Amino acid sequence: MPAGPIPGLSRYVTIAAVGAALFGAWVVLGRARSYVVQIDWAWTGDLATGAEVLVDGAVVGTLEPVSGRPLRGFEVGKGAHVVTLRGGPCEARPDTVTLGPSRIAVLMADVEERYTGCVVFFR
Repeated sequence: MPAGPIPGLSRYVTIAAVGAALFGAWVVLGRARSYVVQIDWAWTGDLATGAEVLVDGAVVGTLEPVSGRPLRGFEVGKGAHVVTLRGGPCEARPDTVTLGPSRIAVLMADVEERYTGCVVFFR
C-alpha cells in the first residue's frame, strides 16, 4: 500500500497555523504601552458614585462600579496629570500623578467632613 496523507491532518495543520498567527498578533499588540489612572472610591461610600472624572481638565468618564466594585481605571498618556472629580454632594481636591516607569497610578478617594460640607481628596 502506498503511503498517503493522514485523513484530517490538513485541518489540524490549518488550525495550528491560525492559532500560532493569533498568538503572535496577541504578543505583538500586547506590547503597546498604556498608562492608567485607577480610582478606588470605596472609602467614600456612595458620595463619589456617579462623579465625573477629569484628567487635565477634560472629562474622561464617570465613577461607576465595575462588577460591583468601586474601582475604575482611565487610560492616560505618559507623564504628569492632574486628576479631579466633579459632581456629587462634596467638593473635590485635585491631585497630580506622574506615570513613567510605573504604568498604573492608583488613587484612593476619601472624604473629609467639615462644618460647611465635605471634601473628597485622594490618598
